[in-house]
Amino acid sequence: MRPPHPWFAAFYNAQIVKRLDGDLRSRLELIDGDAEILPGLRLIWTGGHTPGSQAVYLPTSLGRTTCLTGDVCILQRHVTEDMPIGVFSNLVEVYQAVARFRREADAIVPNHDPLLEQQFP
Repeated sequence: MRPPHPWFAAFYNAQIVKRLDGDLRSRLELIDGDAEILPGLRLIWTGGHTPGSQAVYLPTSLGRTTCLTGDVCILQRHVTEDMPIGVFSNLVEVYQAVARFRREADAIVPNHDPLLEQQFP
């Protein structure tokens, strides 16, 4: 197994992939599309950044939904300014994912924004 392009080699650990396809395979469940993992805890297929990108919807104790965007939104401004991320495999899927987050989630949390600690103490 190799990354699809040499540029991705820095983000690809062949030993981990080998284990996931080897001795850990029986412990994995591959998800194609959306899935509810536990009551209210959902994986949402987004595509966009990479073909298999996913986000996570978490229920709160107040009955609201928080979206952890994965890599389809890296900064809050990707959501608030409708600005796509810089690296993507499908631009239409990026925009569709953000629109879905806005429709379905009460709070949207991009995973790499340095302002997260201030926005969500």
